[in-house]
Amino acid sequence: MQHTARTHRLFELATSDTAVGVWIAASLVAVASVLGTYASMTRSQQAEDGARVERPRPIWMPLKPVRAQMSDGNMLAIKVSLQLSKTKNADELTDYSGVFGSLVEQAGQHTSRRQLREEDGIERFSIQIQRDLNDYLDEHDTSPTRITSVLFDELVQLPN
Repeated sequence: MQHTARTHRLFELATSDTAVGVWIAASLVAVASVLGTYASMTRSQQAEDGARVERPRPIWMPLKPVRAQMSDGNMLAIKVSLQLSKTKNADELTDYSGVFGSLVEQAGQHTSRRQLREEDGIERFSIQIQRDLNDYLDEHDTSPTRITSVLFDELVQLPN
């Protein structure tokens, strides 16, 4: 009887919440240790092979500021930087910077202060500029580089 009570108590201790928590924590530590060792070995192997794993960095092309008279008669100062895809530097599209500035100005002429103040107004304006520039590139260029996003460095509604 005493043997059964000990076995029962040992079983209760092994299956208690604390014991299960300890088992889970120990298992996680063991898995993390194995994964860390594997990652370390992989990195050292890549270093031995001379392989360097580098994340691609975004390429930005800043445009000169433009002013646009909006569709409601208000004035807007716009300065954007364009994130480019499939290129190592912005020089590939530098020849188009003047045209891009005109297209940004034109997009400003087709928006209003009310549209910009809407909840997603600036985001929609950004997407419209991106579409206009990529449409231009599709029509006039064989380059695979496209505009992947538009960053507003300056977007100021000027006083009347």
